[in-house]
Amino acid sequence: MLKIYENNNKYDTTYAYDVYENILYILVSECDGVNYISRYHLLKFDICKRLLICDINLGISSEYCHNCNIVNGILYVRHGDGNIVNIYDYRNKNSYSEPEVKKIKGYRGILYLMGETYYYIKNVSNNIRTLVNTETGEIFKTIKYNCDEASIDDENICTTTSEYGNFTCYDNKIIFNEDAENDYVEFNVQYKTVNNNKISDKYKFIITEEKFGGFIGNRKKVFYNGSKNKSDGDVYDDVTEQVFEYDYETGLNHKTKPELKLKGRDYVDNRLFTFEYEKDIYYVKSDYECLSIFIDIEYTKLEFNSNFQHDKKITIGSETKNMKILTNILKYRLKNNMEIIKLLETSDSIIRDELKNIKVYHDFITTFTFKEEKLYNLFCVCKYLNDVDVKYVAELIISYVKKNDVDIDESFKYIEALFESEYYGQFKALVYVFFGKYNAKLIMPKLYSENKSLNNSLIEIMLNDYLHIIKSY
Repeated sequence: MLKIYENNNKYDTTYAYDVYENILYILVSECDGVNYISRYHLLKFDICKRLLICDINLGISSEYCHNCNIVNGILYVRHGDGNIVNIYDYRNKNSYSEPEVKKIKGYRGILYLMGETYYYIKNVSNNIRTLVNTETGEIFKTIKYNCDEASIDDENICTTTSEYGNFTCYDNKIIFNEDAENDYVEFNVQYKTVNNNKISDKYKFIITEEKFGGFIGNRKKVFYNGSKNKSDGDVYDDVTEQVFEYDYETGLNHKTKPELKLKGRDYVDNRLFTFEYEKDIYYVKSDYECLSIFIDIEYTKLEFNSNFQHDKKITIGSETKNMKILTNILKYRLKNNMEIIKLLETSDSIIRDELKNIKVYHDFITTFTFKEEKLYNLFCVCKYLNDVDVKYVAELIISYVKKNDVDIDESFKYIEALFESEYYGQFKALVYVFFGKYNAKLIMPKLYSENKSLNNSLIEIMLNDYLHIIKSY
């Protein structure tokens, strides 16, 4: 897991988040140390550029505003205990503007399900809620709580849980479970099926960020601390310091990685969440005045088993620079390159001019050692061989160029290398580092390089950004 962004701030809690197009929206609160009042801030983070675009103080207190949700980049906040909902649309704005104000009777949240957006409405009866289409005003489903048996039909969802528990949505699924309870009931609203499941086989109680109130919103994963016992007054005496992550979609349950370790309090308490963007998984940690964003890409460690052969080697490299490497290591690293795999099984050597820097590659795959100034050579070998960690090395390049005093010619060499790979997301991230790092007078000549396709791509990125900036005013 690699950190792609860090910002020291004064925020203490994350209330809502959403990814719309290439922007991550995060609703956080900032505590006023003088008046002890927490105020909402909306953060916009560009995932492609890996930059915080803006921090908008909404001027409203988290103590008097509730049921906060962000759907398709639009923030919905209910005021007090009434029916007034403020709607903040900052998709094309980066500074404060007055919200649209709507009166929505019984409003308790908003959800995105199967391509449609629905208001979550409280009815006169305490144990009944309805999902109302925000565009048509039609009732999609009536939800009945505290039922004897879970069921679903064309009009109704009957759940055995209470209306004060958690209401989670993703894709075509709705999930209900009580605060801190392990068991949950999952409804597939498309195929009208019901599945009863549990989050953990080890812990009886699941302590999440909903510890002080039910969650209503969209997500596929939940972070929690486990507990096996509960004493009087809902006190959990044996809460794990370790935080766990459960995936509703896959049913997989595992420990969070060391990079996500939280400081201080044991409870997750609105400090971790995850999202997916263009097939990459990201994690966000808001932990005592530090907001960090990680991309879930890791170095692939060697795994030896009883069938691993330590005596069979192959000569690999160029005519003048080659060396012997264990064949099984290469098979493990190059499992996506069937041409090379076939050669490893039938030949004694692989000699190519593109492999002249094989020593750099050997050190990387056997001992995970490399010099940052040799990352270009390492990436070129990894890319040619289609190594399992090409994307990881691309991320190392982005970090290296961003954090070090790198000559513009060297930086552009990395851009050329990444452009000719399949990892467009990393290429684009490096381009934005490049644009932000150097003077425009130095950048302009690079837009007229011999690689016309690259030139066109760079100019297209610049024009798209320019047009987007114009629209935001």
